[in-house]
Amino acid sequence: MCEVAYLHARDHQGLDPKGATLTLPGGMISYQIVVRRERVYIVQITALDR
Repeated sequence: MCEVAYLHARDHQGLDPKGATLTLPGGMISYQIVVRRERVYIVQITALDR
């Protein structure tokens, strides 16, 4: 994901983009992108009981 958005992710000098939350059926996932490390970190997973 990082390599697609930033052609040379390891050479990226700016700030990392803000994290976001994906809402899925039955829960949600919060994540943070760290461009220079070419990683997407999952910060929190929330399961919603029905």
